[in-house]
Amino acid sequence: MTEERVADGQRLVDIEAELRDRLMKLVENQLVGVLSTTSEGEPYSCLVSFWFTENLENLVFATKRARLKYRKMMQNPNVSLIIDDRKNRPDDFQRVISATVMGTARDTEGELRKRYMEALLERHPYLSEFVRAPDTAIIEVSVKRIYIVADFEDVTTVTPGRDNS
Repeated sequence: MTEERVADGQRLVDIEAELRDRLMKLVENQLVGVLSTTSEGEPYSCLVSFWFTENLENLVFATKRARLKYRKMMQNPNVSLIIDDRKNRPDDFQRVISATVMGTARDTEGELRKRYMEALLERHPYLSEFVRAPDTAIIEVSVKRIYIVADFEDVTTVTPGRDNS
């Protein structure tokens, strides 16, 4: 049974420094996460390269508009992304940290699309041809909450950057 150490709705700045540092290191070091979408009662998961805004309020990734994940996001914009630092070893359960990001996805346009594209390419320059293609969508996920799991069963729920007063 898991225990939530921080009540739902706590801001990222309110979580203890060690956990916040582990989360930020995870987000900075991991290049790929597993995106999950659902539509018509059918889930779908796939790998995506991502970038977060500094305050973790927005998650950004690219996908072709013809892909299944894009079609599912346009039907149901509620998505999740899991990022973790597992090494595929037996001790992972005791030392791994994971973050499940929950939010609402939308295709970006105009200046926002350009800004996000450049930020995404700064983090993932090897994706330049893919990201710059005209049929590629630059997706922004407005982060509602992040579930952080550390040390096997230690669960913390945070709402990044929002003033919850």
